[in-house]
Amino acid sequence: MSTFSSLQDLTRYVQDNINEVLEDEVLDAVRTVMLRHVEADVYDKYSPREYVRRREDGGLSDPDNIVSDLASDGVVWIENSAEFSQNPPSDNYGWELSGLIEFGDGWDGYHYEYQISGRPYMKPRPFISNTRQELKSTKPHIAAMKKGLQSRGIKCS
Repeated sequence: MSTFSSLQDLTRYVQDNINEVLEDEVLDAVRTVMLRHVEADVYDKYSPREYVRRREDGGLSDPDNIVSDLASDGVVWIENSAEFSQNPPSDNYGWELSGLIEFGDGWDGYHYEYQISGRPYMKPRPFISNTRQELKSTKPHIAAMKKGLQSRGIKCS
């Protein structure tokens, strides 16, 4: 059992553990929910004819593309950092792929290469919003925080 010589030392210990849990267990819980929404809200909407989806190979459903960044103590940003594919070559580049899919053609100046009116990919497929909504209603990230802290010896009620 750890002992602390000051309240400040105890506070730092707890905060460090919270930060670790945010970037480990909480990220994993959010990643699981987001991957479900990538499948249901994005991939299940249509089958592409013009290209092959990358899926776990650098695509939207690659777990390695769902990343976290500790913004400050107790605050983590979790995002899908999948970049635009360049196979076939595209005028789009960088990590804004999730925004284009979330908000649809024309978002932030980005456009789909195959702009055919009425195609399902032209419309928003809000996998991020749906992930947030599910997190709010089912709270797996809260359960992950409690479990992660408990596994590190910090009791939660």
